Amino acid sequence: MHHLGGHVHEVGDDMTAYLRAKLLPHTDDVEDCEENLSIYYPHMLQQIVQHYFVDGATHVCQTMGVCDAREYTCDECVVGLEWVEAYLEDPIMIAEMTIHLEQNGLLL
Repeated sequence: MHHLGGHVHEVGDDMTAYLRAKLLPHTDDVEDCEENLSIYYPHMLQQIVQHYFVDGATHVCQTMGVCDAREYTCDECVVGLEWVEAYLEDPIMIAEMTIHLEQNGLLL
């Protein structure tokens, strides 16, 4: 999990472009949406990754039931990433991450 922060940073622009392509066609204020995505999304993404997966990697690993620091097989890694996907899509975690962003001044 500790390398995830670097990987996310590497593809942050691509992720922002993906969101632009998906969100802009569905908004009334395209210019405002595009500006806000460009300015705030990379910071919000980094905050979530840093708090929940780098600094807080123990939390993710504990919920998954794997707290040991060791080398993982490819199959274990795939299962781990599937767990992370479910973790990120869980409504409780979405609410928790939203509150975290609000408390840290990244959401109004």
